[in-house]
Amino acid sequence: MKEIPILRAGASTKGVNKRAVIPMAEHQTEMRIFLELADILNGIGSVPILYGSLALSQLMEDPIEVHDIDILVEDKLFSAKLSEIHELMRSEGFKLIDPEENEFERNGYIVGIASDGDFECFSGIEFSELEHCLHSGAGFKKTEPESIFECLSSQFT
Repeated sequence: MKEIPILRAGASTKGVNKRAVIPMAEHQTEMRIFLELADILNGIGSVPILYGSLALSQLMEDPIEVHDIDILVEDKLFSAKLSEIHELMRSEGFKLIDPEENEFERNGYIVGIASDGDFECFSGIEFSELEHCLHSGAGFKKTEPESIFECLSSQFT
């Protein structure tokens, strides 16, 4: 599995794990879309969480099927800036396909954006405790597989 360093030359390293890497052997297009959107969300004050099957695919050695790109945004920011998030997505060529679920589509790729409130509730992990990473100038948080499994399994019980 090819690993790409998180930090770019000259990037601020304050509060960032300098040894963190993102394995990008599988689902490179989806990861590039996530990083593009993370950078845009950084511009409105969010440090989003890479979540769902794409997050798992980046953390596990065996490839798994990725159906969409799930992004979690801080609850307070999500509530206050949802219309701005929708507009940013439109400006990047995404079409809103499900307003209730905040799902967007561009060139066959589906992106879901949600509040991190459920993540904190179901995983027991505070947003602020997650590892902060930088890649290509985009700041985001990443989780451990156990946290994702806990959240996803609690949604189906």
